[in-house]
Amino acid sequence: MSDKPLHTLEATAVLLFLLQAVRVLFPVLFGIIYDVVFGGTAAFYNLVFIGDASPAVLGGDFNATPDSPVYARIQAAGFKDPFIVGGFDPALTDPAIEPQWRIDFVWMRGMGEVRDAQMLDSLASDHRMVVVELTLP
Repeated sequence: MSDKPLHTLEATAVLLFLLQAVRVLFPVLFGIIYDVVFGGTAAFYNLVFIGDASPAVLGGDFNATPDSPVYARIQAAGFKDPFIVGGFDPALTDPAIEPQWRIDFVWMRGMGEVRDAQMLDSLASDHRMVVVELTLP
């Protein structure tokens, strides 16, 4: 048994609990705050991971449309939309049946030429597949 008063032990336990909660919740809260301010937490983490590496290709479901802060942030990091660069129709991707939005992208930075870019009319996923053919620099 400890000689410390019970209220000191309780205060220590509460403090340790709060420190643990901050350690666990800070990345989540940071992600939520970033998402609210800039949008696209996953995009942010991917851009941090990729850094200045070039050439680079980044793709996936960004849950963000071309007029969103996420799209703008990825462009600001030097990535280009192969559909726009190559003059291809940037068709809608979500949902796979009767798509309403374009939220799935393949991005490129420091790549060569865009040979082809298309959305496949497939039900292999709940979104249309984005396929691009790029050359290396």
